[in-house]
Amino acid sequence: MGWLLKVLIKTGYIGKSYLIFDHGNEDWEDLMLKAILREEPMFLYRLNKRPSPANIGCHWYLTEHPSLRLYQLHFEVD
Repeated sequence: MGWLLKVLIKTGYIGKSYLIFDHGNEDWEDLMLKAILREEPMFLYRLNKRPSPANIGCHWYLTEHPSLRLYQLHFEVD
């Protein structure tokens, strides 16, 4: 996960972030809410074919990681 650390440092982010390993169909609602309220980045590493669904108003965005398994949580603002 050195790639992720380099990206966070390059963008100037210093603080807490979340990296979860997802088996699919898991409930990450509490952790998502915590990350959104604290404005902390949340990343999901997909272990199965599809990531767990995000809450209403959120979606998982596929990052540029070579494995095509790393997603970042994005919050949709109206």
